[in-house]
Amino acid sequence: MVDVAERSSQYRRPHGWFYGSAAVLAHAGCRLAAAATAATIDYLKAENRMLRARLGGRRIIFTDAERRQLAEKARALGRKGLRELGTIA
Repeated sequence: MVDVAERSSQYRRPHGWFYGSAAVLAHAGCRLAAAATAATIDYLKAENRMLRARLGGRRIIFTDAERRQLAEKARALGRKGLRELGTIA
């Protein structure tokens, strides 16, 4: 019969400076990527607001290919995401 302490030691995560450092670096990288993505989204939202203001109340007419492309992108966002974005089309 295998001792419980022996069996659990086989499945432990590695400890030491490398494991902790790698986790910290991975976390920092993810935060930087998220910050860059958030900045890009903020820029695009501001750009859309400015373009919408220039258009006034005029309607934009999209081609069928453009509508299909927007529909594919919108599907990934979902209804709630589209409402938050404040789309032009």
